[in-house]
Amino acid sequence: MADGDYPMHVVITVHPPAKRGGEPYCQVDRPIARVHYGGTVTFRAGKGAGPLTVYIPTKRGGRKVFPALLRGHFPVEAGESTVYRVLSAKHRTRQPRDYPYAVYCHEHNCFAKGSLPRMMVGP
Repeated sequence: MADGDYPMHVVITVHPPAKRGGEPYCQVDRPIARVHYGGTVTFRAGKGAGPLTVYIPTKRGGRKVFPALLRGHFPVEAGESTVYRVLSAKHRTRQPRDYPYAVYCHEHNCFAKGSLPRMMVGP
């Protein structure tokens, strides 16, 4: 993949369930969010969704996708955004790093769907 496929800033928005006829789950707008090393990821609670809790699994002995994150989860208040910087370029590998995550929407009592959402940090 070219560097252009991995932007420096990515916004992941969680939308509320459809009002009529849709599934009763919130939706993550980017099933796969690609971001360049040293870039930032913004998690945003869309109108009607939130507050949210974003869960980022940490691998034992592995690099955390967000070095500043002290725990494996963080809150995103309703109608607001939270921004984190990803691994710096000194942690670059030949293949992109793959980080699955989950988003829980407290307002609708559900985990947001996104076809197993994940972030990929790459070159």
